Amino acid sequence: MAFYDFLVSKALKNQYGYLLKIKAQSLQAIELTNNHTQTIL
Repeated sequence: MAFYDFLVSKALKNQYGYLLKIKAQSLQAIELTNNHTQTIL
C-alpha cells in the first residue's frame, strides 16, 4: 500500500512540475509579447 502511495505522489509531483513548466513558458511568452508591443509603440 505504501508503495502505491509513493507511485501516486510521484505521478502527482511530475504532473505538477509539468504544469508549472507550461505556466512559466506561457508567462514568458506573454512578457515577450508585451515588450514587443511596447517597442512598437
